[in-house]
Amino acid sequence: MKDKKDILLEKDNKEALREKALEELENFKEEVEKLPPKEIVHKAYELCIKEELLYFLDDIDYYAEEKIEVLLKEKYPLDFLYQEWLHCDSGFEDLWINLIQNI
Repeated sequence: MKDKKDILLEKDNKEALREKALEELENFKEEVEKLPPKEIVHKAYELCIKEELLYFLDDIDYYAEEKIEVLLKEKYPLDFLYQEWLHCDSGFEDLWINLIQNI
């Protein structure tokens, strides 16, 4: 059973990951907004999926603390998840399960 200190650390890591991912998403949006209209259309799908991944990160369980720590070490955690998802051929939950098994 986890003690209170471990639970607080997990909460802090999850919040740090969310903040890092949110900043990444905001920076990506700013870059997309600078593109010509045709290129914006090509980036719309990626933007949509990255927004969904951000919402998904809000709902992940604390049991995956070691995975959260790995994602925190990624320079661009949303892009990492997006690239993994592109090769996953399934939903976000399956992506997370695959990451749990492979990280």
